[in-house]
Amino acid sequence: MPEKKDFIDRVLQTFSTGLESIQCFTRWSKHKDLQDYADALEEWDDMQGEWEEPESIFLNPQGWITDKVIQKTKDQRVKFIVDSAFEKSQMFIQRF
Repeated sequence: MPEKKDFIDRVLQTFSTGLESIQCFTRWSKHKDLQDYADALEEWDDMQGEWEEPESIFLNPQGWITDKVIQKTKDQRVKFIVDSAFEKSQMFIQRF
């Protein structure tokens, strides 16, 4: 049986790895390869606007979720859930 701390660390590491994996998706809006299409849009098109090429063309969700309560409390919530599960499994093992 894995140690509780190792299990918690692995779950949190998996969350972090998942966020990094999302960055493999490319941001296509206003991408330089699509500039010809953006240039063909009408001047009134709100989507065109002023835009500079970002440092990275990959999506980074971290900036979108950093201030969210669910992100700020994930460590505590994972620890609480895993603590509860380990306690229940210990009670089950003691009974049987």
